[in-house]
Amino acid sequence: MDENVNLKMVFKIVVTILCIALLITGMALVPKAFPNAAEADAQPDYIYKIFNDNVVNEINIEMDENDFEWLLENATLEEYRSCNITINGETFYNVGIRPKGNSSLSQIARSDSKRFSFKLDFSEYIDGQTYYGAEKIVLNNIMSDKTYMKEYLSYKLFDFMGVPSSACAYSNIRINGKDWGLYLAVEVIDESYIERHFGSVNGNLYKPEAMEIGGDRGEERGGQQNGGPNAMPFMRGRREQMQNAPGAEQRQNEAGREQVPNQFGMRQMPGGIEREQMPDRPGREEISNRDGTKQIQNQETKEQNSNESGMQQIPNGFGAQGRFGGFIGGFGRMGARGGADLKYIDDSPSSYWAIRNNAVFRTTTDADFKKVIEMIKKLNEGTDLEKYLDVDEILRFWAVNTFLVNLDGYSGGMYHNYYLYEENGVFSILPWDFNLSFAGFGINDASRAVNFPIDNPVTGNLENAPLIGKLLEVPEYKERYHGYLREIVEKYIYSGVYENSINRINALISDYAKNDATAFYTFEEYQKGVQAILTFGKDRAKSILAQLEGSQPSTSYGSIETTLNLSDMGGMGGMRGGMQPPRNMQIPDGMQIPGDMRMPNGIQMPEDMQMPDGMQIPGGMRMPDGMQIPDGMQMPDGGQMPNGMQMPNGMQMPNGMQPPGNMRFRGGMEMFRDNQQSETQSTVLILSVAALIPGLIFVAKFKRRKYRA
Repeated sequence: MDENVNLKMVFKIVVTILCIALLITGMALVPKAFPNAAEADAQPDYIYKIFNDNVVNEINIEMDENDFEWLLENATLEEYRSCNITINGETFYNVGIRPKGNSSLSQIARSDSKRFSFKLDFSEYIDGQTYYGAEKIVLNNIMSDKTYMKEYLSYKLFDFMGVPSSACAYSNIRINGKDWGLYLAVEVIDESYIERHFGSVNGNLYKPEAMEIGGDRGEERGGQQNGGPNAMPFMRGRREQMQNAPGAEQRQNEAGREQVPNQFGMRQMPGGIEREQMPDRPGREEISNRDGTKQIQNQETKEQNSNESGMQQIPNGFGAQGRFGGFIGGFGRMGARGGADLKYIDDSPSSYWAIRNNAVFRTTTDADFKKVIEMIKKLNEGTDLEKYLDVDEILRFWAVNTFLVNLDGYSGGMYHNYYLYEENGVFSILPWDFNLSFAGFGINDASRAVNFPIDNPVTGNLENAPLIGKLLEVPEYKERYHGYLREIVEKYIYSGVYENSINRINALISDYAKNDATAFYTFEEYQKGVQAILTFGKDRAKSILAQLEGSQPSTSYGSIETTLNLSDMGGMGGMRGGMQPPRNMQIPDGMQIPGDMRMPNGIQMPEDMQMPDGMQIPGGMRMPDGMQIPDGMQMPDGGQMPNGMQMPNGMQMPNGMQPPGNMRFRGGMEMFRDNQQSETQSTVLILSVAALIPGLIFVAKFKRRKYRA
């Protein structure tokens, strides 16, 4: 009797131990098998404070009026000034604020609008200050988007498909008591973003940039200026700061004095040295061509750096900046790629300046960067891809990018607007900047937008885009990529998620759009845009499904019909109020403004205008497939247009002119990839299994003894 009681007691104890071991094992496995669930529990506070989908943030910015006017007048310098900012009723003091952007910044600076995008830096003047863990936040002005939804929907689709993406939320902005309009607050890709998605900040983050239009800030790359560590940094200009929060320490300008722009609007260098006088990278010298332009030669080999198109490639450094085509700040590296296309050049880090000089973390070393070169080499060879790439994440990224027809980035031949994150030698691609998604860049024809080919989702050819081309060469990866496209069509569009999202957003922001004090477009244009983006999604899904099923071509443009008016959604350069030409520039008779661009109020364009004789497009520039030349332009005699480009009617080119050439998903065994967090989980898992095994053995023996009795 007593023996049976003891056996029952032992059995209960063993069962209890087994249950505990199973519970611990499940806790160790869940974060690996379901990373979304684990990360949902680990979201930083700023996600709930400012990136709430269901509300429009109220953001009030107060700053010295003279400082604010200085920011607007000197926007392309992208210099911080101090402000106090109140977000949903909570005030933070002495926060850095500056205009931000690339081509959009230059365009607005030349327009009659002052609706710049802004970057907020909570630690610019107060060390360690953050907004609930976020050091920086971007306020995007929703330029070139009549729908107000392109960027928001893009990030949400990436998140839906398991691609790490920035959180975002609509925000109503007031500056010094004045209504400033409806913006989109976007999470910056920095340490807090990486930790939120990857669990730690042990890797290296890069923001490749092959073209720089307008000012570029070294601080966005961990403080390293163009030209590497040997380049002399620009000083950050600051005016007298506003009061700090009680007890906060006030910091001075690094230079100890206020920085004043020079007569040309350029940043003043130490000792009165102008940017043009600054030395370029070591080992290079500048020589003058007969036409007065500059080129760079290596002092040892006297070898001239040229890109594939024959255009002069200027090395990274201060000499890479300038004015080109009226863009303030200039197309600093027009035609130069510097490795941003991820094509293998050689094993020299200097060949990949567009990546190396744009390392985001200060801790990135030359030894770390060797992993980038090794990855690029293996990618172009098409070998050991899964050893160097998070293939599944990248395929998901391209499925979303292809659906969105987003060409203002890597796939559009611009080789920018994306990040690379490397951890333990494995690289992921991270999405950034989508105000020109939904065919807002590079395509002016609705049919071509809807029928954009899924198996050639680039503007040039796949050989020049190895990060997608090399993956699609592998049948298994191509099939998986097709599966993700089908998932978007069936689970996002046809399920109603897409339409419901648009309707919800419209209900949320419609009144704000109607009363937007600095809007680029009218409310009527916004309403048309909402319907247009609905049509785009449905017709794009129809085309993709037809391409997947083989009834439409997948490597060239198909023929699915659409009622979409592409211009209803807005596109590159479009804004109400008009784009202004650079100061002192006269527009030649007969020239037309392309797309949605309009002239300022009261200025009319002459009719039947022609391009001036002798005007040439820089050699080697080419228009992407599907991009159309503005109405009225004709090709010169004997000229040929690139594939897919159509010439509008009427405009003649001069003789001799040539045409310009939110959470990380890991499938399969990848969820067990080593990292710092998983090491702890693995230890717990091993201990749990160790506890399970003897318990199971005991139960088996216990049952046999019972039956024998």
